[in-house]
Amino acid sequence: MDLRHRTKLTQKALLEQLEQQHHIRLSGRLLNCWEEDYFLPAQSQRNVVTALDALYQAKGKLLAAWEQRDPRQIGEIFALPFRMWPLRAQNQFRRLVDYRTANSEKLPQPARTNQWTGPNTEAAFRLFCERFFGFLVLEKQLEPENVSLTLLGDWKLVHACFDWGKQKVGRKQYNVVESWRTGTLCGLYRSFFPHLADDAAQEDYWQQLPKSATKAVTIKPGVIRRVVVPLLNWTERWNHHLALTRAQAVNFLKQNTFIRTPYLSRAQPLFEAGVGLNKIIDRLAARARLLPPRILSRRAAIQCRRLAEAALLLCWYLRPNMFLLIKCGQVVIVDGLKIRLTLPEDQFRNRGMAGSKDGLSGLLPNWPCVHLLLRRYLEEARPILLGDPNLRGNQDAGYLFIDAFTMRRGLLQKSLMAGGPIQEKSFYYDIVLTLGCNPWAVRYLFAVHAWNHGATIDQIARATQITTATAAKTFDKVQGAKRTQQASDTVSNVLFPKKGKKN
Repeated sequence: MDLRHRTKLTQKALLEQLEQQHHIRLSGRLLNCWEEDYFLPAQSQRNVVTALDALYQAKGKLLAAWEQRDPRQIGEIFALPFRMWPLRAQNQFRRLVDYRTANSEKLPQPARTNQWTGPNTEAAFRLFCERFFGFLVLEKQLEPENVSLTLLGDWKLVHACFDWGKQKVGRKQYNVVESWRTGTLCGLYRSFFPHLADDAAQEDYWQQLPKSATKAVTIKPGVIRRVVVPLLNWTERWNHHLALTRAQAVNFLKQNTFIRTPYLSRAQPLFEAGVGLNKIIDRLAARARLLPPRILSRRAAIQCRRLAEAALLLCWYLRPNMFLLIKCGQVVIVDGLKIRLTLPEDQFRNRGMAGSKDGLSGLLPNWPCVHLLLRRYLEEARPILLGDPNLRGNQDAGYLFIDAFTMRRGLLQKSLMAGGPIQEKSFYYDIVLTLGCNPWAVRYLFAVHAWNHGATIDQIARATQITTATAAKTFDKVQGAKRTQQASDTVSNVLFPKKGKKN
């Protein structure tokens, strides 16, 4: 991003020059992920990095920095290209694309089905299917003419494909890409795959589906008996199988930790070096200065929201879910400059117990960029994200941090209410993009930093709204030289949680 700003190119202008001069089409979303260090271009995308280096006039510096970070070779060399799919699989994929866009067949859709908004989403899922089919042909020795989109309905095959890809690039853990793909499949198992029942019925692979299911029946309170229920036709057998497959996929998401390597590589040095909060604020201020003089676009408004969320998190070390409940009326601009925030005790999870007694109220710390970011968000960015609430038939619900209001193919993206709270996963994503670590890591960074600089257990408990006993469990047994080791261990537990452990 710094290289692009030095050339004074907007993202749109850069993408246009990339296509005109180098005949490379690149999506703005993918470029944004690279610039935000969300993930790296893969080894097979060397030509794109070389073209960007030329446009930035970096004289090979961008290419060298990319190579130094050891980009991985991804699975295109193992993929089965779309043109080599059997006609049946090609038609199934075209039906899927139509289902998630125009839905010309008028197939029933769940209320929460997300439509695909452009060719990039289609291309990303097609690439995943090509790699999956390549895995089936190369590893499982399946004949190319027998591949079918219905095979994604076998979770054992999908899981084996993830493990195979992990082994090919030498990873020990699943990464965020597997998480995204699994989430997409969970939605498809519920929405589109039931419409492939007729296709599955004609394939030899699915002829061994069970003809009965086990169902839990409550005989009387506290007494549950499992009974066998016959599945009367093929559609019932197929839908039952999809329900089990989706449960396996959801369980996979719950049981695994998905790494975000670029994030951790950026955050870990801060923790290891004991970087103070002032330095982090300075970095945030530097990013705030890159905002345009006047926020007029949805993209700039989202960026301002991310910075404002991070600024508020660094001021008050609340639990992440607390930020979803803050309303605009609780944020007051004093004398046109500073921000005062008031949170009543009943808004906290422990309802006024421990450190949340009497709630929290007062001016935010005297960091100019924090006050500036929140003012700009309230006055310029939030109205853009809100849009016109009357279009959705309701008034502004008044929450501080909200999702962006969007239009999709001329249709309103309907939400439960205009100005409703941002989704927890969106807030989590914003903080990771902005600070390079998750919100819980920031909360623990503050506590460890304060402890290492002589703060008392009571002070830490008050600042983090927990009981003194809870704070003591973490810090009170640590003395002298052990404090530094405790800081490292605490943060490691947040960044690298063990299976089944909740932070």
